[in-house]
Amino acid sequence: MKTKFNSKKVKLSLLVSFVLTAVFSFNMYSQLQANLQYNLINAANNQFASLEFSSRESSFGCCGVRTIFTPIIEDGGRLEAETATRNRFSAPTLEDFQKWKFVSLGNNIYQIINVRSGRAVDVQNNNALPLQQQPNRSDVGQQWRVIFLPNNQARFVSVLSGKAISFNRNGILVQREVRNGNRRQLWTIRTVEPSPVGDPTDIQESLIIAPNPASTSTTLFISSNVDDPNAYYEILVAGASRGRVSINLKRGLNEIPVDVSGINARINRIDIFIQGRRRYVRSLVVIR
Repeated sequence: MKTKFNSKKVKLSLLVSFVLTAVFSFNMYSQLQANLQYNLINAANNQFASLEFSSRESSFGCCGVRTIFTPIIEDGGRLEAETATRNRFSAPTLEDFQKWKFVSLGNNIYQIINVRSGRAVDVQNNNALPLQQQPNRSDVGQQWRVIFLPNNQARFVSVLSGKAISFNRNGILVQREVRNGNRRQLWTIRTVEPSPVGDPTDIQESLIIAPNPASTSTTLFISSNVDDPNAYYEILVAGASRGRVSINLKRGLNEIPVDVSGINARINRIDIFIQGRRRYVRSLVVIR
């Protein structure tokens, strides 16, 4: 028995399939909702889009070791495709500096905001690295066209340069000419558990002691996020404190001179207290 071929039914079936696929894709991304947070996984190296970060191991308890990550959250900080992993035996750890928000500007154009720093992905010109900067909706360097692709993937193309976010051999995010077959330009977008969004005016807190070793004097360079007129430091010589020295700490960079002329040549310790708690512990070496 011959089966009669019905071209109209075939065409209708193909049309329905196309429409359902398009609708499913639209619903799946939900146009990147502003109240959701996402991680971005690169198709080439399977690493998370991230703020640039460092890591170190710290002991706790009698025999435990934990990994501490320190992301760079300042304006101008670089971005990278690297997953924060606590050790080689553990599963990848999704940190807040590897989570992102999308702010819609219309027509599939978005700002891409890092959750930890609160700063936006920005390019200054056609060849500049994507960096994090204070969010500015009118800054065309912060406008990214999201090209939705099959398999839950997307490409992020700069409105300013027409180039796509990719990464170089060191894992640093860069701009590259759009290449359809280039997997470094493809990112899987997945919703994640939300974290508190950082303040984009935050300052990267840090302490530098220079010179160290010192002979007669040195300087504490303290970058602080807070004002604290009651901050202080203590120098401990052979475990004994030489007393508190008050610091009128201001938000921003502080340069605090320290007199070590009366301290014998040896390795000492300096503790710095901010808002009533010990914030930094460092070695202070005195030489003659």
